[in-house]
Amino acid sequence: MISKPIISTLLLTSIFTLFIGSTANAQWDGTSGKQYFMGNVGIGTSTPAYLLDIKGISNNDNLFRIKAYDSSSDYLSISNSTSQPSQFIPMIKGFHDTDLRQALILVGEIGSNNDAGSEPVMVFDSRLTGGEITARPLFGWASKGERKMIMDADGSLGISVSSPSAALHVASYKVDAGGTKLAAVLGNDWNSWTAFGSPNGGRIRGSGEGYLVLESNPNGIDRRVLINSKSSGDVLIAHGGGNVIVGSLDGVDISKLNSGFNLFVRKGIMAEKVKVALKSGWSDFVFEENYALPSLSKVESYIQENHHLQDIPSAKEVEENGINLGEMDAKLLQKIEELMLYTIEQEKAIKLQQSKIQKQDREISELKNLVNQLINKQ
Repeated sequence: MISKPIISTLLLTSIFTLFIGSTANAQWDGTSGKQYFMGNVGIGTSTPAYLLDIKGISNNDNLFRIKAYDSSSDYLSISNSTSQPSQFIPMIKGFHDTDLRQALILVGEIGSNNDAGSEPVMVFDSRLTGGEITARPLFGWASKGERKMIMDADGSLGISVSSPSAALHVASYKVDAGGTKLAAVLGNDWNSWTAFGSPNGGRIRGSGEGYLVLESNPNGIDRRVLINSKSSGDVLIAHGGGNVIVGSLDGVDISKLNSGFNLFVRKGIMAEKVKVALKSGWSDFVFEENYALPSLSKVESYIQENHHLQDIPSAKEVEENGINLGEMDAKLLQKIEELMLYTIEQEKAIKLQQSKIQKQDREISELKNLVNQLINKQ
């Protein structure tokens, strides 16, 4: 196998042989076992303007290639990426197929004493000849010409979209193991917050267990959470069948929250209007002709035995189970309607009694008149 120094010598000798006459300042200087060439070197040109000036020959767009001496196929090349005549779009390619590692690595390295300041270690710069690009995109990421990402002149980044309409526009997704289409994942643990607007803005976080936390920043000046503050659209909460809990759960039996109710409010509700939409069970049946109105004696007997009205829950039942507002209103209305029937019956009895009393008064008055007539005849 030919050694590296011999290969280097042969390569430099070939270059010298080809271009020794092209540059007046070109010369060989071999000292201390080292060979180097002074002056500009041209490949494909007799008038090199740079230290190494390469020009394609006979429509050959493969301009430059570097390979490691012990690699059979891996290389770095510079070529013309367009086949259009009189045009040159440079393409730098790193080719690697000997294993599954990366094909090209760009590294910007600084000394251990330079890790400070605000200047980036590497800069990718798209520019006009005399200024800044303001109209066309700056950078693109593609696979065999298929565009995957693009960055506009204003710094907007589009993923799977050719023209981003926001600072970050994601138009693609990946399907997870459960079949969910995910466009983005933010954070990597339960305590990773994503802030909006500023570090003191509202924030959101989630966890691998599946829960989601949305809250205003406790350090912010305005700590409200606004939903549809400008939109007249509907807000759907627990549309999938879960419960809505307002306030602390300290001392609350969680099992009771899953007993057919969707909303729990810790300290109560203040409202200007409340409408209970009952589908059935209103108390107009009390006024049906076949309704069996219990006698007051039966009502009295039940109260003395149970210490509450029939069909009305006791204080102990209310403490343990609460009350259904709609059902309770219906039961209270039933008692009001029953009380109305008792009142009507009582009024009828009073009127009948009054009629009897009036009749008795007339009869007494007539008797008095007869008595007085008899007394006056004597």
